[in-house]
Parts: sequence; C-alpha cells; structure tokens
Amino acid sequence: WKTKPSWFIVAAHDRVISPDLERYKAKLIKATTIELNSSHVPMISQPNKVTDFIMKAAQTFKTREAHLNAFGPDKGIPLRFCTAIPVDE
Repeated sequence: WKTKPSWFIVAAHDRVISPDLERYKAKLIKATTIELNSSHVPMISQPNKVTDFIMKAAQTFKTREAHLNAFGPDKGIPLRFCTAIPVDE
C-alpha cells in the first residue's frame, strides 16, 4: 500500500468498523475514496455504485503502457481495493 495506488469505500453506516476509522485509514494510505450510505457490506446493498468505483479505478491503469510507466515491468497488479482496515507493516 505504500507504493501502489489504493481505492477505499467508506461505509457511512457501518457498525462493525467505525466509519471515522475507515475515513482515517483511507486518508492514511492516500486512497481515492468514496463514501456510500450503507452498512458493512456495500457491495451487496449498492452493487452498482461499487462496480462503478472499481471500473473507474481499473481505467486508471487500462493500458500496459500506463502500468509500465507507473510501476515498471515486474511490479505486478497495481490496484488495491480496501475492504478492511490495512495493517501497518
């Protein structure tokens, strides 16, 4: 997460993980973030919004050239989606 772009969906009505903690962690990893009015599992309650968010993130690295320019030829998949709180390494 320190070198790869990250995307984070904050569930505004989450009762499992505090939305404030989600916002804090998203900011900490400098993630592109959206906030949805959902509980803990927005991919079930708002699948279209989650899908749109993932598709927009994927468009960021649509071409191999963009991937190589951003990460070099041997860096693997550049996308990271946070569905849980990232752990500091």
